[in-house]
Amino acid sequence: DGGTWLMVVFLALLWALPISQDIEEAATEERVMDHHLTESRNIPAEIVRLALRIRRIILPFMATAATLVLLVTDNISAKNIILNFLAITFVSEADNVLAVLILWTRQRELMEKAAKEAHDSEEFHDTQAAFFWARVQGFFCVTILLIALAIVDKVVTDCDYLEEFLSGNVASLPFMIVVVGQAVYRG
Repeated sequence: DGGTWLMVVFLALLWALPISQDIEEAATEERVMDHHLTESRNIPAEIVRLALRIRRIILPFMATAATLVLLVTDNISAKNIILNFLAITFVSEADNVLAVLILWTRQRELMEKAAKEAHDSEEFHDTQAAFFWARVQGFFCVTILLIALAIVDKVVTDCDYLEEFLSGNVASLPFMIVVVGQAVYRG
């Protein structure tokens, strides 16, 4: 009904914030790493760079697919919808919570110092673009979630097809759109 859709749209827009923040954090961490490891090509740094790119580009769409699964497979009630969005947000913020619990104050200070040093350098002049594109990708995830939620009943007639629908239409296709968009933007 209309009230449920209004609540889903509202919560999905709120859900875009942690998605966008995670994308922005990954982009910032990659830029800090690039600043401190210029002219250095070692295997551990490349593994971390790959993990950061997965976190920035693939993980938001996997979170979108997970949110869609929770919304589709659970009873539709205000309580369940709110709890499902809260659960996905909690899981996406778990890395930050663990960092606060595990890292000592000195380690966090060193990380903040390295980030500030990189931020003050010449390479960090385009921070508004990173902020803007993180928000665009977050709202893109919301749009995909709402479109997929609207058409999932018509497209998925058998539960066996749900995984194919999610991997193809909710994760892979948007991933390719973002990669092509970034390639065009960056030239």
